[in-house]
Amino acid sequence: MTKPNSETAGSRLYYFGSTDEVQLGDRVTIKLWCLPEKIGIVSYIPGLCEADPE
Repeated sequence: MTKPNSETAGSRLYYFGSTDEVQLGDRVTIKLWCLPEKIGIVSYIPGLCEADPE
């Protein structure tokens, strides 16, 4: 059995209110109502890649 990767299978995760699929390496902004915005990079998608222990 082969594991899916980003070239053969989609994440099936989509940005809110969009048809744009979340991909590894995407730059994202996280907004929490009482904290300043944080910018990050998507490095793990459950079921699509191995978890990085860092």
